[in-house]
Amino acid sequence: MEALLRSRTASRMRVSHKQLEECRQQPRQWLVNSATGYSGPRKLGYSQVLQLAIYRYHKEQSGDAARRQLESLIARADFRNAARVDLMRADLDSYLNWHTSSGTITADHRVRLSLDLKGYLVLRGELSRVDITDEGYRGILLGVPQRRWQEQLRMPLLQRSLSLRYSRPMNEISIGIQDFDGSNLSVAQFSSRRIAEAEREFVSLGDQIRRLVT
Repeated sequence: MEALLRSRTASRMRVSHKQLEECRQQPRQWLVNSATGYSGPRKLGYSQVLQLAIYRYHKEQSGDAARRQLESLIARADFRNAARVDLMRADLDSYLNWHTSSGTITADHRVRLSLDLKGYLVLRGELSRVDITDEGYRGILLGVPQRRWQEQLRMPLLQRSLSLRYSRPMNEISIGIQDFDGSNLSVAQFSSRRIAEAEREFVSLGDQIRRLVT
């Protein structure tokens, strides 16, 4: 493991936005986990299967296509928890109903982002969905909402990354989270000052990680 970490010294490291809080709070442990983590194929989980079905809905703009995708993935994953499977089906139906009834205009889904601030760390990852609103673009992460999510370092950085991807001013970009069933949509927009502070902290965090591997 030590050799693997040292081999990264001359290059830079990528960090998923999902792992950024761990990296921020426990940089040494994150570094160990990133060096020893399993990189082979992983078994599909319940939340991942549901999200893939939602992606199919946005790709084909078809609820029936999403339901077929869900059933196909359930069979492939060989899920044994009948209650969880029924909940997935209900959550998908709820999400489809919300998206249709809300009139939400979705411009893109499964949007892969990369933010390179020329430091040691490069932020990577994806947004579940990008909507068009009266104010501009709204990037959404689907999943169980976390308490005080607006305080996570990744959120202003995702706003910045989305701004760059779509070549829009940062005051026309917002970031939000939402349950898989379409409920509890919560959105925040960060000021240019807050984004600049987050960028400085991210670069400083990269310097800290670099020191740990040298």
